[in-house]
Amino acid sequence: MKKMHELKEEFRKIYETSENSTEGMLSISEWLAKSSSVFTLTDGHKWVKT
Repeated sequence: MKKMHELKEEFRKIYETSENSTEGMLSISEWLAKSSSVFTLTDGHKWVKT
């Protein structure tokens, strides 16, 4: 849970501080790669599809 909260806050920071859409998309792409293994549901579906 701690890791999920940290990743959620990192996503929020990206959303709130990106200067433009290109920067935001690059940052979110990196975030998706980092978080995809953490944000999964118990039935095997992912929260975030990459």
